[in-house]
Amino acid sequence: MNTELTLNPNRLVAALGKPSKDFTKADIVKYITENGIRMVNFMYPAGDGRLKTLNFVINNAAYLDAILTCGERVDGSSLFPFIEAGSSDLARKLGLVTDGNRIVTNEKMETNVPGLFAAGDCTGGLLQVAKAVSDGATAGLEALKYLRGQK
Repeated sequence: MNTELTLNPNRLVAALGKPSKDFTKADIVKYITENGIRMVNFMYPAGDGRLKTLNFVINNAAYLDAILTCGERVDGSSLFPFIEAGSSDLARKLGLVTDGNRIVTNEKMETNVPGLFAAGDCTGGLLQVAKAVSDGATAGLEALKYLRGQK
């Protein structure tokens, strides 16, 4: 038994028993399916240097495949490294409604894509930590309601 892999703090490394550089999309899909994961959160450094987060509620296998195919590196080390501009480029690739460089959300931080929530700097307004934390908490709670069918 390779304890470097089984005791690794990265849950995927520990569960799959191989280093992240060897992950495949099939590995990630299998892990998500077997563990009943209903939401995927992607964090990535945007062109402005700020950390952005996108939350995807997994509606079905085809949607999960589309999310993973759209740019996530399968080793989980970085998301959408080919995007050099702001979060709006990524948002447009995902079919989100944008207004300039901001992702348009409602008061529940829902985007126009069912099950996709956005919070923080990518939604515009005051670029303050307190606002990002508040928006993130709202998005998280609303995503949980969505997952539970209480939308």
